Amino acid sequence: MAKRKVNKSQAIREMIETMGGQDAAPKAVVEALAGKGLKVATGLVSNIKFAMKKGKKGRKRGRPPGRKPSTNGEAISLETLLAAKQLVAKLGSVEAAVSAVAVLAKLQ
Repeated sequence: MAKRKVNKSQAIREMIETMGGQDAAPKAVVEALAGKGLKVATGLVSNIKFAMKKGKKGRKRGRPPGRKPSTNGEAISLETLLAAKQLVAKLGSVEAAVSAVAVLAKLQ
């Protein structure tokens, strides 16, 4: 009859719970499992202990939502951008065009 495979991670989780939860030292867990005939590394025990502490929430996938550019309700058309470029060319710089638009906004 074939020997039944044991899930080492589950055995480690159960041993950590029986040994006092998060206070169980990884070396002690490895020694206790070795007594049961399971050979595990201390690093695996540490990783599983950390995952148990962190909980099941895990990490979120994908890029976190960022700020989207404001369109003020409508998109700027190509004609508007070309007109703004002509205004900048007439006034000499972007700063001059911005100050002119600011003065125009005050007049309205």
